[in-house]
Amino acid sequence: MSGEPEQPLEPAVEPPADSGVDCELEDPIAIASSTVASAMGRAGSASARAVGSGTQMATDATRRRAAAVIAAAQGLLASDLSDTFNGLVQAAVKGSATIYDKAMDAEYLTTHIGGRAHRLFDGGHTISGAWRAAQIASPDDTLMEEMLGALQGLLRDVSTPRGLPLANWDKETFDLVAESLQSSFGIPKSWFADLVSYDAAELLGGTVGVVSVIFNWNKAESETFAQLAASMGLSAAIGANPLLLLVSVVAIARAFDKARSSGDYVDVADGAFKGALTSGASMGAVALVGTAGGPVGLAMLTGIAAAVLTHTATKKVELEAVSQFVKEESQTVIRQITAQAFDVGDGAVDLAERARSGVGPRATAAADALGKQASRAGRAVATGASAAGSATASKSVVAGRAVTNAAQAAGRAGAAAATRSKSAIEPVARRARAFVDRSELEDLGSVMERLEAAGTAQNRKVYARHGAAEPLFGVSYAELNKVAKAIKTDHVLAQQLWASGNHDARVLALRVADPSSLDEALAYRWLDDVDNYILAEGLGGLCAQSCHARSLSDGWRDSPDEWIASTGWFVVTCTAEDSEVWSVGELRSLLRQIESEIAVRPNRVRHEMNGALIVMALRDGNLRRSVLAAVGRIGKVEVDHGQTGCKTPEVAPYVERTLAHRAKKAARSKRA
Repeated sequence: MSGEPEQPLEPAVEPPADSGVDCELEDPIAIASSTVASAMGRAGSASARAVGSGTQMATDATRRRAAAVIAAAQGLLASDLSDTFNGLVQAAVKGSATIYDKAMDAEYLTTHIGGRAHRLFDGGHTISGAWRAAQIASPDDTLMEEMLGALQGLLRDVSTPRGLPLANWDKETFDLVAESLQSSFGIPKSWFADLVSYDAAELLGGTVGVVSVIFNWNKAESETFAQLAASMGLSAAIGANPLLLLVSVVAIARAFDKARSSGDYVDVADGAFKGALTSGASMGAVALVGTAGGPVGLAMLTGIAAAVLTHTATKKVELEAVSQFVKEESQTVIRQITAQAFDVGDGAVDLAERARSGVGPRATAAADALGKQASRAGRAVATGASAAGSATASKSVVAGRAVTNAAQAAGRAGAAAATRSKSAIEPVARRARAFVDRSELEDLGSVMERLEAAGTAQNRKVYARHGAAEPLFGVSYAELNKVAKAIKTDHVLAQQLWASGNHDARVLALRVADPSSLDEALAYRWLDDVDNYILAEGLGGLCAQSCHARSLSDGWRDSPDEWIASTGWFVVTCTAEDSEVWSVGELRSLLRQIESEIAVRPNRVRHEMNGALIVMALRDGNLRRSVLAAVGRIGKVEVDHGQTGCKTPEVAPYVERTLAHRAKKAARSKRA
């Protein structure tokens, strides 16, 4: 019901007596029909109002539940599940690099600007930049091919950890802003780079946010809008989602606008409190399941359940009530502590009073008893000493001779023990010195000092020709091997060495890192910094020793980025003979891919594909024949090694020499 009073029926107006109008009796059926129609009209009006009110209540409830679901969704997309979603998108669009991918990367391939973060600076990865690149990729393609090529390239890039930039940046400006934020507020440069980029999960999160704001724009109250804004803002801050951050700002502005109309800003605070709790509960639950190693599906269900339960639990909770509860509980605790303090004080005063009244008499009695006992003990000692004196005189000669004999025996035993101790201590001392030296090397500062001291200008020139960039010391591999041998395995130190940014330190980090402790997240972070083949092969070799070798290789081989793909293919080279990583059928599939793509892949990727062919051929005889046949069809693999003496080996001769070497080695082992 609307609450408005029903309008009374107007009374029948009788004509005046002198009007000349004849008054006739009304038909009873007409009267009944009129009455029924009037009653039905009133009932219909009441039903319409009831339906309208019920519909409004259902709509409001739907909006409140939608706010909880949206908060849960935002929490999930800001958690580790975003990587899973990106991986699904990447799996759907992955494939060989096209001319459009190369056109988008053209500036980077020419200048190598920005390294792994080149999409922010090369101008080819914004929507408009990708379209311009697609237009100039080929003079013979159609408009539809250009549109599809640009879209495919954008989808591939948006599903990677780096994502796509919101806008193109000048590198100097970006570095200036990032360094200012880090020095002033402690904001990491990587977080700022993530903030000005977006990936597939962030794009989905922003889209969900836009839809939710549009859905609630006119009907939802200020509390619901504040709840949406807080959940989206928290997710945006944790996930560095720029799209969702913009949507959350619009939502909070709308919430304040609605609150200004009603004059009740408490609803905004309540909604923000509940939205932050709901989204935080969702992200926390997902993180907990992920830390415990649970499956993705379980993490997703747990996150949604946590959000719904939190929303239900806080539905009737107001921030003012929470504040009042905390205030009352604090006052209660303070009163209890004060009362206990007074009780302790009273007990201490009483104890002091008792001590003062009882110490005097008790001390006097104790002193008298102690004096009597001392007197008796003195007389007993004097008597015993007299008897002992006479006995000692007669026994001292015998004791002297015994002591002399014992001393001589002890001397002989001591000389023998000294000889044995010397031979036992020397190896212990050597091990102790080695341990001390190793401990010194495990300190990051000491290691960096040793590397710097071992560097030479000549080695720096050589490494620069091989693609290594500053900062670097130019430490020879022989010296790096000595340092790595002294350190052995130290995963924590490896991460510190890599974080230093120094090329030599990173090469050393890849040698002392623990493959069993390497997780995929760390591998991807290190891959972001790889900008030359030395680090690409070093990281690939480390990943090949970990339990993530296959999944990392699968995620990297098809990338259009030269160093990512090179690292992925080098993992294949290191593991192709391992039947636990690759079946022969899977290697044949890789063989077909190499044969079809090697001519068009980036320079260093061709080199690593060639190396993978060599190791595949060593796996077994049947596969070897297939590899050598494919090599005949491929022809000579051309790789530009720059101003170095490196060469890409020919597959067939290299395989032949390796097999001959293995045969000789096996024969020597058999004879031995």
